Formats: sequence, C-alpha cells, structure tokens
Amino acid sequence: MLMKNEPGFAQFNWDLDYKVLSVDRHLILMADFAASISGCTDALQMRTKFLFCGCEYEDILEHISAHLNPSNPKIWLQDDPLNNEYGQSVITNPVNGFKAFGLDKEDLTMQLLNHLLNREELFIKKTGGDGQLEIKAQRGNVTDWICELNECVKLLYYLVTATWGGGARGTEVMLIQHSNMVNDCHVFIFNGMLTIVTNYAKTQSIQGHGVHIA
Repeated sequence: MLMKNEPGFAQFNWDLDYKVLSVDRHLILMADFAASISGCTDALQMRTKFLFCGCEYEDILEHISAHLNPSNPKIWLQDDPLNNEYGQSVITNPVNGFKAFGLDKEDLTMQLLNHLLNREELFIKKTGGDGQLEIKAQRGNVTDWICELNECVKLLYYLVTATWGGGARGTEVMLIQHSNMVNDCHVFIFNGMLTIVTNYAKTQSIQGHGVHIA
C-alpha cells in the first residue's frame, strides 16, 4: 500500500546517440533544448527593452560586467547576507557603486520608475484646481506593463534553472521568482559569483507528484 501512495522516481533514459533524453517517457530533443536557451535569451533582451521604455541601462550592464573578473577579488561586488533591511540587495549596497547611476546620483532603484512616470502612455499628469500636480495611471497600459514584467521573470527563472549545471530541483528554487522580503533573500553575490540559496524540504515527496513551474 505504501508503494502505491508514494510517487515514483523520475526515469531518465538516453537514446543510443545521446541526442534525445526521455524523462518519464516525455521526450526532449537536445537540439531543441539548446535552441530554447538561445531563443529565451533573445526574447528576454527584447522584453527588457520594452519594459525600460527608452530608459538607458547599458551603462549599468557595463558596470556589472566590469566587476565579474574572477581573478581580481578587489573589484568583486560585495553582498551582506546578514543585512535584514527590507529590500536590501547587492544593488542597494553603497560600496558597489550603483547609486552613481541614479538620476539624483543617489538611488538607482528609482531611475526606471522616474522614467516610467514621465511616459504619457502609462501616466497622465495634470494640474488640479488647487494647483497640485495630479497623476493618473493608464490602467490598461500599466497592467500590460506588469504582465510583460511577469513574463521577464518567467524567462529569467527558466534560464537560471536550465543553465545551472547540477542545480536544484525546480521546487527548491521557486522563491527566486519573487522579490526578497525581510530575512527571505535567496540570491547573493559571494566571492564575485552569483549564489542561490535553495529551499529544501525532506517531506516534499509526500506532497504528491511534481508540477510544472516553468
């Protein structure tokens, strides 16, 4: 009876040429898998440009790339896993130099939001009868923008899990799909490398069969 209640282990099998992988009799062509990585990368770049609505961010990418040299510890991005402040990350850490990119030279995190606030297709600005500035959201367009953001998160999540050599199972990294809350950050930069803290439960197997999450 116990054997009937417990979900079975996934069965992995290769064809003779190692070109097709079977997972529980679901076939995955390795050529298609490789093409999906390239396709998702291209789609992510396109969607990111749409999200930024003309807001420049290439200088930020160059700043990140300049700190990824594994042979020079002095330039590594610094993270603080013991910092429990809300919203803290490697981006908000003042020693990493991201604040210099903000419009006010202090806060990078507001650069995109300030830019979007000036996009008429997203927000309408007008002066009220009392002389105060009123801002009205174009709800339909803002909703579309948020949906596009969600698609970017899905693409990033798939690319992380698909290219993570020897990575965790999907359910163990589901939390990286969400912004970090207090004491709940799962992505860090350690020794100049991206590090993901997984969430593992020994009782996961009794919760039933796996589900598609990406």
